[in-house]
Amino acid sequence: MKAEGFYRRSVEIAAQPPHERHRLLAGPHTDVATRYLDAVRAISPQDAARVSSDGRTVAQVVGHIAEWGRFTILTAGESTKQSNTLLI
Repeated sequence: MKAEGFYRRSVEIAAQPPHERHRLLAGPHTDVATRYLDAVRAISPQDAARVSSDGRTVAQVVGHIAEWGRFTILTAGESTKQSNTLLI
């Protein structure tokens, strides 16, 4: 998908109610996550030790991405807890 199509579609999805947003994003998210995990699994120890363009090793970059994913999941969970608390 080209950037302009991605951004347009993202805005359209963001305007949907929560359940519809989730439904529309679940498939593409699964596809991207699957491809990413396949690529990470294919990294050899030698590749993981290679220094990237910003001075970090590939392993550090992958770890940084994983931590952002964990943070996002935790934040979404906290947001859901807060939303549920407000409804009680």
